[in-house]
Amino acid sequence: MAVAQTRLKEQVGKPAAQAERIMPPKLKPGELGRIHAHHFDAYNAGVEQLAAALKGLSSELTALAGGIGAAGQSYASADQANAVQVNQQAGY
Repeated sequence: MAVAQTRLKEQVGKPAAQAERIMPPKLKPGELGRIHAHHFDAYNAGVEQLAAALKGLSSELTALAGGIGAAGQSYASADQANAVQVNQQAGY
């Protein structure tokens, strides 16, 4: 579980970094062409939603990595306690 936590932590910032690359949109209203310029607002809103989703993904990956780490520590503690109990019962 520690390996999974480490790998997630290594990847956490990548979606947010992509969000920074797409915001603000590089395309301007006039670059959509005369006929399609009226679609710019929808395009801009879509890019903003995509950036927000990427930032949200980074946050969720951070939380997941923390949860995996906590679970791994909990399993390790429980395993150690069980090992002590088994050794005591076996007379070690």
